[in-house]
Amino acid sequence: MGMIFIDDLTTGMVLAEDLHGPNGRLLLPKNTVLEDKHLRIFKIWGVTQVDINGLEQDSCASASLESLDPEILEKSDRYAQRLFRFCDRSDPVVSELCRLATLRTAADLAAGKRVLEAEDGHETPVLTNHDSIMPMLPESVEQIVSQEVELVSFPDIYFQILTVLENPRSSSAQVAEVVSKDPSLATRLMKLVNSPFYGLPTKVDSIARATTLLGAQELSILTLGISVVRYFDDIPQDFFSMKRFWTHSIATGIFAKILASRIPGCFEERFFLLGLIHDIGRLVIFKTFPYAALEVFLMATQAPCLIHEAERRLLGFDHTEVAEAMLEAWNFPDSLCHIICCHHEPDLSDKKTDCAVLHMADVLARALRNGYRGKFAVSPISHRAWELLGLSVSDIAPMASQADHMIDDIIHSFLPESLSE
Repeated sequence: MGMIFIDDLTTGMVLAEDLHGPNGRLLLPKNTVLEDKHLRIFKIWGVTQVDINGLEQDSCASASLESLDPEILEKSDRYAQRLFRFCDRSDPVVSELCRLATLRTAADLAAGKRVLEAEDGHETPVLTNHDSIMPMLPESVEQIVSQEVELVSFPDIYFQILTVLENPRSSSAQVAEVVSKDPSLATRLMKLVNSPFYGLPTKVDSIARATTLLGAQELSILTLGISVVRYFDDIPQDFFSMKRFWTHSIATGIFAKILASRIPGCFEERFFLLGLIHDIGRLVIFKTFPYAALEVFLMATQAPCLIHEAERRLLGFDHTEVAEAMLEAWNFPDSLCHIICCHHEPDLSDKKTDCAVLHMADVLARALRNGYRGKFAVSPISHRAWELLGLSVSDIAPMASQADHMIDDIIHSFLPESLSE
């Protein structure tokens, strides 16, 4: 007998013990032979692992890998080694993430897809308009932020909504009225509200209705997220893909929302926003000092080291500090700014649970190939954050599957058409 993760279950397996749901209710009796219908509804029931006769998880995991073409498996494993090169692969959490990354890469390769990050070697990034770029490095975080704030102001629509929300006499109808003044914003919001991200039973056909169903506070959070994405619409894709950047950010937001849903009293949409904007410091550096961004990129790939470590070595600060200062300049809540600043080092924060959620969401999104390529390695996992969230290794695959169902839909809702196709 052994506990088998839900993604490794197949038809014909036999339950070794009665299967109970998270609420203790009996779902299936002992000796039930699993059928397709059982596998489909396990995720709905919240089942993450099942006790199966005559099998152990290690043997199932090995079997899933051994069934792959040896050449594809070797190539996928080399990629996983690069992806987790700064992590302890003997750690059970890292080992499971590595296995899933290998399986996902191998599945794409077997399907004939080109997986650039799995190819040996790293392309050298170049700035297409490098002749016009001054080889300058910023002297401080303040220099970057002040230069950016002078150039462009944050979309006024968000501050209009904040004004309405801060008025104790305001209503959901007033929030809807402000949002409706921006047709592009309203369109993106409607696409998001009607996506599987919310899974509403009927189609929502107006901002007023969306505000009633979701609440003014939640709608304002989504408005802020969309406003941030639009703010960076004009960044040229010189040496990294904006679609990959936002795909990673959206995936981090979704994982953060999933993790937050497991914590009583957490405002899930707030964590989605945190995931969406956690890396915007990198975009601000690129907009203001593109030469510095390129030098950081080269150092990270050649050293090799993590991106935020390369930033600290070269600049004396990293993108999380830039993000914190930028968000403060935009009058974002201090709590959001602090959590974003600490997402690589959650153990240093006094908001340990919030930072743990964002830290693990970022790790999961990177590890499971959502967005950034393999050259952007996974940061070492904070075991304190993992334990604080009460996670088990068997939770990883179901969370990954749950996120997969939402990521593409959210990309089409949040990103402009030029990036979402």
